Amino acid sequence: MEQKKLLAIEAELELREDDLRGKKLEVNYDIAAQLRRWLSAAIKNSPMSRFEIAARLSELLDKEISKYQLDSWTAESKEGYHLPAEYVPALAAVLDDISLLRILSAPLGIQVLENKDLMWLEYGKLRQTEKMVRLRKKQLEKKLQGGNK
Repeated sequence: MEQKKLLAIEAELELREDDLRGKKLEVNYDIAAQLRRWLSAAIKNSPMSRFEIAARLSELLDKEISKYQLDSWTAESKEGYHLPAEYVPALAAVLDDISLLRILSAPLGIQVLENKDLMWLEYGKLRQTEKMVRLRKKQLEKKLQGGNK
């Protein structure tokens, strides 16, 4: 199962590299609406109530965060209210969701991966390196056995 995930990640990264080569990307840096939608969905999908999420944030940040602040960060009608950037790591931890980091990094062409995904990528690269070493060893053995120098 994990190996399939690794192969899927590698294939996705290769496809993205191929897509990006020689192309001028149109990037939308105005991500406020995406952030609001993500936060609304993440809160909705959380087993915690908005009050509990606010309490956990307050605890982690050592600042009072209210349910009403959460509401203002998600409300389409509250254009002037934004989730402060310094709260992002704590919110990602409380909601156990790094999608917010992915939204923030996407306009820069940066992919955010979890540590486990990075380990699988490293493992895949090591397997690929081993494969190449075995192939090179066979090539050298063949040359040595044939007397080619």
